[in-house]
Amino acid sequence: MTTGILSSNITKDLGKWKTYSKQDKIMITGILCSALLSFYVIYVYMNDSTIWSTELATDEEVNRRQKSRGMVTSIITSFFSVSISFIMIVGMKSNTAIYQVLVSIICIGLIGFILDNAFATENGVRVLLHGIDPDKPETDSFKKVNSALKYSYGSLISSKIPRYFIVSMLDIFISLMLTDSIVWALVNKFRIHKSISDIFAMIVVAITTFLAYSNATRLEWAYPAVEDFHERSSLISTPTILISTIIASMVFSNWEPKSSKATGITSPEGKLIMIMVLFGLIIVSYYAGFLEPILKNEIKNEIVPCPSDASAQCVQTFVETNDIPTVKDTYDMGVYGVIAFFILCIICTIAVLYSSSLPTKSSNNISLSILVIGIMTFPGIISFMG
Repeated sequence: MTTGILSSNITKDLGKWKTYSKQDKIMITGILCSALLSFYVIYVYMNDSTIWSTELATDEEVNRRQKSRGMVTSIITSFFSVSISFIMIVGMKSNTAIYQVLVSIICIGLIGFILDNAFATENGVRVLLHGIDPDKPETDSFKKVNSALKYSYGSLISSKIPRYFIVSMLDIFISLMLTDSIVWALVNKFRIHKSISDIFAMIVVAITTFLAYSNATRLEWAYPAVEDFHERSSLISTPTILISTIIASMVFSNWEPKSSKATGITSPEGKLIMIMVLFGLIIVSYYAGFLEPILKNEIKNEIVPCPSDASAQCVQTFVETNDIPTVKDTYDMGVYGVIAFFILCIICTIAVLYSSSLPTKSSNNISLSILVIGIMTFPGIISFMG
């Protein structure tokens, strides 16, 4: 997840090319190269037929396919994040703190969730390749994309959502602290311009956290391939996720930003609210039974008396079949997911609009707000068009 926020002065700052130092120009060149590299990565993965397959495979191969596809969806989500951030912070002069909470964390976070479930998970890609009914394979490519997106919107109304926001909190805590340290070092030690440092740090942190843990926590815990995995060892354990998140939250609570003023979720009250929301989410998820992903056919072991010697004990392996929502069940909830997401995006955008330092009812701000809503709801509009 991209958690950095663009400066509202970035357009003016980046227009000062002639006044930039050699270090600034090298950094800008590196940023532009990373943007071009991201397009190349998408091209390479989109043309890798081995990852766009849902054939029966080992758990390791399934995880490899999902993580590779997750790379594509994460890059696309970053494009959404940068575009919306530029429009709302630079164009609309919105309040950064309100934007962070309502749009960056909630709306853009859910866009990442939607793209992951449509184009990274095994079930989403099955629908993308064959349509919603495996007995009647779909031949129209647009309808297959439509069905995959509708399936992903249906996933919004499932136990995946609380798990996703728990790992998102983990990512937010770590990313904010790491981004701040990088920006501070670039500005104070290497004399790089603040706006350039912000962009560079966002890119570095997004790539680093993605490769280190965020891709795995999403696809091996928040929404794993529950129909393909048969052993808990294929997943990241729930205690590992919870301990990591709680430790990160405690470190975050004592952290003070060095590169900028503490506002929004980095202020003392903002950090407290974030941590209390996290703990509340964990408690509710635990008692609702959402914390543990349920595998459809799980291999388990139990201790039983040995057939040859009743006084001895043997290990017996069996398969426990669990009743979980089918792909069709989730797909059928897609319409409700789209409507709920539309309403959420409109409410969050209006709230950010009213936080703007510019006149709220100006034609510029209203037009940009409509543009933002259109960008955020574009995948949902596609899902309705099949």
